[in-house]
Amino acid sequence: MVACGYLLALIAPFSPGLQTQEVGSPLFVHLLIIIVLIGVTFLLLFPLIEPKRRAWLVWCVTQGGLKVKSLYALGFALIVSASIALWDQMLLLLAKHDVARFYQMLPKASAALVGRVSVTDLIHGNDIFLLLVWQLGDMVPTLKVNDTIGFEQPLFYTSSLVGWLVLAFKVIVGFALIGGILAIVKAERAKPDQPPKVSLLPHTVQRILHLWPGARRPRPDQQATETAQPGA
Repeated sequence: MVACGYLLALIAPFSPGLQTQEVGSPLFVHLLIIIVLIGVTFLLLFPLIEPKRRAWLVWCVTQGGLKVKSLYALGFALIVSASIALWDQMLLLLAKHDVARFYQMLPKASAALVGRVSVTDLIHGNDIFLLLVWQLGDMVPTLKVNDTIGFEQPLFYTSSLVGWLVLAFKVIVGFALIGGILAIVKAERAKPDQPPKVSLLPHTVQRILHLWPGARRPRPDQQATETAQPGA
């Protein structure tokens, strides 16, 4: 049951039926979906970005057994899925309102409409998903991932706004994932000492959970620890 739920969470955002409903919804609904995805993506990426939490996460991965490593690998896959789903919806929103146009091949100035991909084709072909995966592979030039497996760029664009969004995806998501993986590899070799234990959730989220009705209140010694380490 858990495995089925996990697979559903990975692939559901890229279901053509679900994406068609999202793109066809009113603008405020589509924007609400994007805001929710921003929150989910932030919570998933935060442990890879914030130094203290990343140190604790890396230590847990390197010290754990095969089961723990497998769970964290699944977590990385979920981060990739949620991040791509967020940028996918943002780019589909731009394409829906004709702010950005996508092409099967890089258009020339004299034939800008040749090979233009419609929003429907973008959804059913999962072209934006493939474009973002291609961008992640392109960030590892030493391995030449895309060239090695023969993965050609699936989609092209001429809008500078799309370019900035793709660049933001590479900086925020790509560097966080690659940095996390490199930190784990380095820790496997160096075997660092155990860092201070911290929650992987942002401090604001921890406060909200503590104030939630029925939530378990921390013990006095835990409260003293949090007071002594306000930046954790």
